[in-house]
Amino acid sequence: MPQAAPTNDVLALRQDRGRLTLVRRYSMSWHPFPKTQYPYHYQGHHVGQPRLFYPDAVLPGPRGHHLYVAGLLANSLAQINQKTGHVRYLNVGAYPHALVLSDHGRRLAVSLWGANAVAIVNPRHFTRLGQIQIGPRATVTDTAAGLHPTAMVAKGQGPDVFVTLANVDRIAQINTVTGKVVRWIDDSPYPDAPPGSYPDALAIAGGQLFVANAGNNDVAVFDLHSGRRAGLIPVGWYPTALTATAHALYIVAAKGLGSGPNIRHQWVGDMMDGLVQKVRFSTLAARLPQWTRLALRHNGFTHRERVARARADKAAITFLHRHIHYVVFILRENKTFDEDFGKYQAAGHYADPHLDLYGPHELPNLYSLAHHYTLFADFMADGEVTAQGHQWTTAASDSDFVQRTWPEYYSHRGFVANPGWTQSLTPGGATGTGGVPLGVDNPYAIYENLSVLGKWSNPWISYPARLFLFNDLLNHHVSFEDFGEFVSRARAGAISHAMKAHLATSFPG
Repeated sequence: MPQAAPTNDVLALRQDRGRLTLVRRYSMSWHPFPKTQYPYHYQGHHVGQPRLFYPDAVLPGPRGHHLYVAGLLANSLAQINQKTGHVRYLNVGAYPHALVLSDHGRRLAVSLWGANAVAIVNPRHFTRLGQIQIGPRATVTDTAAGLHPTAMVAKGQGPDVFVTLANVDRIAQINTVTGKVVRWIDDSPYPDAPPGSYPDALAIAGGQLFVANAGNNDVAVFDLHSGRRAGLIPVGWYPTALTATAHALYIVAAKGLGSGPNIRHQWVGDMMDGLVQKVRFSTLAARLPQWTRLALRHNGFTHRERVARARADKAAITFLHRHIHYVVFILRENKTFDEDFGKYQAAGHYADPHLDLYGPHELPNLYSLAHHYTLFADFMADGEVTAQGHQWTTAASDSDFVQRTWPEYYSHRGFVANPGWTQSLTPGGATGTGGVPLGVDNPYAIYENLSVLGKWSNPWISYPARLFLFNDLLNHHVSFEDFGEFVSRARAGAISHAMKAHLATSFPG
């Protein structure tokens, strides 16, 4: 029963001899949510077009009479009568993401991406029973990003449900009857690792819990009873879904084998194909030790690699402190180092002349800066498009929310951009980003409190857990000035006074 977000519909399909036939189409409609509920206003383009329910999860009911559908842009849960097509709606909380039944079908859990909580619903009476707070209660003054409760899986037919906290690399086991957290499972790749694994899919089979780590390109295997990690399975790029059958685990990697060389002159967002991998349970135990070593080595997570990296970092920091006194950081988009500096001799072995496209004639300012000042070489930013690229560059990571939603607004499916900067909800409104013309609205709005502007998206949910280098500079009392790159905001959209003192607020976004 797949969902079709761009059309607001849920489709019932029948498979017959490898062919899919449309059985029925159920249309969803947007329903308003309280103005006090994040994101505080509708997060889609709506001028001249209808508001979208935006289905992002579908689950058959316990007796097969109903379907339950989560609506991302409506903060809503829909109940569809499969026989009559009648639809009822229930407000459940900020950004409903995943659905799962527990307690023998008597409770329906809804992970709330933007609320640090899981809502509990009585599916029979279609009433909200309450919510289980998994992390700190999100308040309007919060600047730290949310925990991002995303994927869920039930532990048998009982009341317990596992939920991934994608932004902090943890899995919570909750009891949907008592409303309590039973235990926590640490999904870090090594002790005291910074967040960045981004667990975002779960499956249970054979007494084991499988967790897809989108940020590490692996699947962690945990003993269901003890909660201890048994090993890692290396998989394709950015795994986002798991399904366990009686004999095998199926893994969906959203980015497949990656983008690769652009031989067809495509937009980078069109260059990746998904990948489905199959792991047989009969061979898992024998191969897991080798796979674990492989996964750790590929990510640089072995003890030897971490010690060597710490030693190299210490030497680099000592060198930089001795030679660098001031930094002017110019962020240039949509070009690779080799395109611009492939034949620049001073770049040495960091540049590949075969990939060079431009030189000092086309880029005189860039070459002048590189010649007179410091050339930043060997810098890795793992982002295909602007949305992730800014977060990789300013935070060394990007959140699961950005990764999962950038195709929605880049492909004009009604979702407003929310990767870290602010975006006007009025088409043509000024943000200073994405080619939107300045002067149409308020070019200084990115420095203001979004809650009083009324028609601007709030990027709080998109932040990675450790926030941005500007927060690090502020915390270490290092002087800096920011000329428009996005900085952290409170949940309601305000910038702290301490941060605002370092922003060039007279400079248009």
